[in-house]
Amino acid sequence: MKDLYHFMITCGNFRSLSEWLTSVLERGVQHGQLQLTSTSRADAEALMAAVHGTMLSARMAIRRYSAS
Repeated sequence: MKDLYHFMITCGNFRSLSEWLTSVLERGVQHGQLQLTSTSRADAEALMAAVHGTMLSARMAIRRYSAS
């Protein structure tokens, strides 16, 4: 998870991350290691949204815990 977060910071935007993750998913499909539910781009963006939402939720939970 840390590597993905650092990649997001290094690239500076979600578009680069989306393109990178799309290519990773496509390679997984080509090698028979992944089976996607939609297009590689749509699945990449759905995964990014899930990870981003989880990070935001965790940040809020940490703030609430630290405040008490």
